[in-house]
Amino acid sequence: MTLYVTVDEFKEQYKDIEGNADDDFITLALNAAQAALDTYLDRTVLADADSTEYFDYGGMEIDGRTLYLSDRGDICEITTVTNGDAVVVASSEYSLFPATLSSRRPSYQKLTILHSSGKAWEGKTNGDIEQAITVLGKWGMFSTVADVPHDFKLSVMELTSFTLEKRKSQIFDTVAIPDAGVVTIPSGWPATVTARMAPYRRLGVA
Repeated sequence: MTLYVTVDEFKEQYKDIEGNADDDFITLALNAAQAALDTYLDRTVLADADSTEYFDYGGMEIDGRTLYLSDRGDICEITTVTNGDAVVVASSEYSLFPATLSSRRPSYQKLTILHSSGKAWEGKTNGDIEQAITVLGKWGMFSTVADVPHDFKLSVMELTSFTLEKRKSQIFDTVAIPDAGVVTIPSGWPATVTARMAPYRRLGVA
């Protein structure tokens, strides 16, 4: 997993930590925070390497010349689309929706073969329809660390800090008593992370 918040960024920008005694644990906590955020969102935030998704010919994701990519998750860059007959569908032969990506709409939802291409979705030449069509690309919301918005980076920093504080205090579920000077760590995520990230959750996530 590529971290989109480095150990040095966390130490310098968020916690003002000097020295490297805790670097290994901070690295572990950053990885855990990033993975937890993906799970909460039901989305992969950063995909900086290509991977392949397979689609059945005639499956629910296909409607005429349109292939609904969003049924399989986010894809922010498409490298190669290969039809069931093993013929590549060139980028000039299909259109994408949305035409332009943004931080609020970071991934393509559907791909439609242009009528002018003369092509249509096909099953495999041996007659099989299962996993006939492949889409190779960056299956995630963003393809580079630089593209990941500050909202996500700050949330990972907060979750990592939360883990560090729990580690030091060994208090996991207590009631705060400010007048008594008790330092407590509440159970669950920081409410600020939930509020900041909730609008990015995949539709249908409970």
